[in-house]
Formats: sequence, structure tokens, C-alpha cells
Amino acid sequence: MYQPVRAGSVDAGSLGAGSLEAGGRPASLGSDGIRSIHSDIRSSTSSSSSDDSPGQPKPAAAAEALRKEIGLVSAASIIVGQVVGSGIFSTPASVAVLCGTPWAALVLWLVSGVVSLGGALGSAELGTMFPQNGGMVRYLAHAYPRPRALVAAVMAYSVTFFCRPAAIAANAAIFAQYFFFAAGRADYIESRDYMLRAIGAAVMTALLALNVVSVRWSLRLLNVFAVVKMLTLLVVSVTGFLLMVGAVKRTPGTNWSRGFRGTHLDMRSLAAAMTRLFWSWEGWSNVGYVVGEVRDVRRTLPLALGLAMSTLAVLYLLANVAYFSVIPLEDIDNGTLLAAQFMDRVFGHAMGHVVLPACIGISILGVVMSELFGGGRLMYTAGRTGFVPYGAVLGGIHPRFGTPVYAMLIIWALSLVFLFAPPPGQAFDLLVELVQEGMWYFYALTAFGVIVLRRRLPHYPLRRFRSPLVLSLLFGVLSFALGLLQFYPPARVPGKAPPAVPYYVAPLLGAGFMALCVVPWYLRMYRYANRTGAQLLAWIAQEEHDVLRMSESDVRSFNCRN
Repeated sequence: MYQPVRAGSVDAGSLGAGSLEAGGRPASLGSDGIRSIHSDIRSSTSSSSSDDSPGQPKPAAAAEALRKEIGLVSAASIIVGQVVGSGIFSTPASVAVLCGTPWAALVLWLVSGVVSLGGALGSAELGTMFPQNGGMVRYLAHAYPRPRALVAAVMAYSVTFFCRPAAIAANAAIFAQYFFFAAGRADYIESRDYMLRAIGAAVMTALLALNVVSVRWSLRLLNVFAVVKMLTLLVVSVTGFLLMVGAVKRTPGTNWSRGFRGTHLDMRSLAAAMTRLFWSWEGWSNVGYVVGEVRDVRRTLPLALGLAMSTLAVLYLLANVAYFSVIPLEDIDNGTLLAAQFMDRVFGHAMGHVVLPACIGISILGVVMSELFGGGRLMYTAGRTGFVPYGAVLGGIHPRFGTPVYAMLIIWALSLVFLFAPPPGQAFDLLVELVQEGMWYFYALTAFGVIVLRRRLPHYPLRRFRSPLVLSLLFGVLSFALGLLQFYPPARVPGKAPPAVPYYVAPLLGAGFMALCVVPWYLRMYRYANRTGAQLLAWIAQEEHDVLRMSESDVRSFNCRN
């Protein structure tokens, strides 16, 4: 929507913040109004070097080339597709063991769900304010524009070039294990590692092809994956409800009758439990990367996030009730999925060892699909907003399919590298751990950004939804604390072998990688911008300026179009 500006009279690479008065209000730019502003920007950029040059980002206006095909159901499916993987089918066991009692675990599930909902609603507020693709990268650029959008640039580099492709690789390598287990060939899981990776690569390539060829069919497949996930959760959760009300007989136990007796939550146990819990809720931010393609964003985005997270909270709590109404805490086998133990006892061996693993494999495939869909848009936005070079290529839209084909191909290629490069064993396990590192800080800064922008832009016309600031603050504080707690020795989960790699290696490598991302930021935002005179970040102030100049009729017209 906004052209990058080249200007020799302004400090290259600056945000043009001088065009904004205190409090975020735009200073007067003349009497010709917004049309003349856009005209001046267009003439300024047309007289400079082409936007198709390797270093210059494509005009953000081209973001409108992506058709708005995401409705409420598809937006909710993108959220569910990323949130529900295999965590809810295994995590409750380790959380309950760490807490000492199912009641204490249930309280932590409720607390983490409410706090995560606060983070999701904060993301909904930011998404309605800045309804273009990019999600947290765009939000962080607006919340922390100085020095030269460092926070947003570090996230753009670390997520697009490492975290997202590594996560896709990890999930692509894992999903096939569940299908072999369901087929009774568990021996393949250990003995044929690269065969499983090759299967993952083939399926990932097929999903990429669908993502490139058709947004509509990609969304339909995401919807199918979401339905499978929800049906699997419903089977467990409804059984839990029936057990709770006594409609289904269960084996008497002491899980619930003991109350909170036996709870032991020291700092190490709490940190380990909350880390597992928050990662079971993680993934709602994925819809922010595609918000520019959401129809009626002021209604759809808050509703999709609120409904998806609230529904999952209810299902997650009922699933915990189901598990521990059937399986005594003393009988938990941490070498087996808790959901499989539950299915074995309630429905028989076939459900626990065939049907459930197949459903979990499909669930993880849904995560891969969702990560490819959102990751391609994130790479696309990173190029078009000027954070990474060759924006004209990364931001290219296929003329027939209307998809960011080059950005998606790069995400796919990087995922293949992460899929095949690490040797089996500790190296690949460490890669899985590294995917999680660093994101805590970006989540925290995004939540704090809601508060920062509420204060700096109190009357922003496109803020069409307001999230509870208390929850945003709480989510930000807890996310930042969880990031720091990764350096704290974790509690041991009985029945599980200690990790071969020391606990501090993954957070140290994650912090080191984020620090390395400062190098391309400096080369791009200082060396390149100062040498060429490219105002790569002028779009940040320009977006805010244009919206602040909107009249009520402009806002109504914008809402009708979006």
C-alpha cells in the first residue's frame, strides 16, 4: 500500500518520524490532502531507481494483489491447524507428574489457556490496526520503530530463515512415524530415519505444490485437517464429560478425590510445566501472517481467534478430565502417549494403537500445511517491507495463481535443508529444541506492543477491536519469564531419560542466532540504506500517517472493502 521513498535530503534509512507530531498525530503536509501525498510519493519513487532492483523492496501496495479468500472458518482452521499438533495427546502426562496432582495440572491448564487467550486477543487488536500480511513482524515494526526497526528485523530474519523452516522440517520428519506405528511397523522409526525424512520431503513438496497452485484448495485442505483434529479431540473430550457426569462407568481411583494433596510445585517444576503448557497453546499467531487475505478483518480476526482459542480451552480441559478419570497418576507410562493409554482402556487396543496414531499423524500434517501457508506469507512480507534484499523477487505474485510463489519456494528449500542436513540422533533433537528458542521474547514484545501502541496511537481510526490490556501485560510478562527460564535447570520427569545435550545449549544457541541476525540488519538498514539513499522503512510512518488522516467516511469505506 505504501511506496518506499528515496530522498537525498533526509537521513537515509530513517523512519521519517519527523512527519509525526507528539502523540502520533501527523504534522501538516500541505492542503492538498492524502491524494497529493500519494502522488508525491509515487513521483518521488518513480524518479529514483526501479523498485525491481535487487536491493529495493517492492511497493507495499502490491500486497493487495493477494486475493481476500480467507473467511471465518478458514481463519479458525489456520489457528487450529497450528495450535493442535501432538502436544495435547502427550503433554498432560508430564504436566501432571511435574505438578504432583491432576487438580494442580488442571489449574495450570486453565491459567495458561486464559493467558494465551489474552495474547491472541492482543494479536487480534494489532491485526485490525494493521490489516496487511506479516503478523508480528509488522506489529513489532510499528511498536518499536527505533533503532531502524531492529526488533522486527531480527524477528524477520530469525523466523523466516530459521525457526519456521526448521519447524516445518521437524514436523515433516515426525508425522510419518505415527503412520508406521499405526501400521505395526514401529521398528522403522529407529532403523530407517532417512526414509522417514524422504517421505516427509515428498509430502511437504506435494503440500507446497497445492499452496502454490490454489489458495482456495489449500484452505479447503486446512479445513479438512482442522475437522480431523477437532473430531479426535471431541472423542476424547466428550468421553471425559460423560465420565465426569457419571454416564460412563470408570475404574475408581484417587486422582480427583485426593484434591491438591501431594502437589509439589517448586520453581523448576513450575517452569518445566508452564513451558510445556504454553507450547501446547502456541500457534495462534499464524493467522496474523495472512491477515491481509482475511475478509471483513475487523469482524473475522477477533472472532476467529476468540472462538478457536476458547473452544480449544474447553476441549483441552475436558481431555485432561478424561485422561485422569481413567488412568491413575501412578500408572502413567511416560514412554507411551497418554492419549493412547486412554484409548486402550476405554475403546480397546485398535483405537489406541491404530486409529489414534493415524489421527495424530494427520494432525501433524495439518501443522506442516499451516506452517507452509503462513511461512510463505511471512517471507513474502519480509521482502516487500524491505527487511530482506530482493524484495521484488520475494514479493512476486504468480500472475495466474495469485500466490507468493517465490517466497514459498524459498521456505520449502530451506525446510529441505533443515530436514536432511542434521544427522540422526542428538543433532536432530537439538534442532527441534532450537525451533522454540527466541520466540518467547518476540511474543512478549508483541504483547507489550499492544500497550505501547494504545498509548502512542490512542485514537487510531483502524483500531476496531480492543483487547484487555491486563491480559496482554500478563501474557508479555509470562512469555518473557519463560524465555529466561530456559536457562534455568529444568525439573526431571520421572520415567523419561534425561536429554543427551545439556539444557543450556539450546537457549544459548538460540540467543546466539538472534544476536547474529543483527549483522544482516546492520548491513541492510545502515550500510545499504546509507549508500543508496533508500528509505527502506518509510512505510512504517507512512502507514500510520495515512490512517490517522482518515475521515469517518474513509474509515467506513475502508471497512466495506476489507
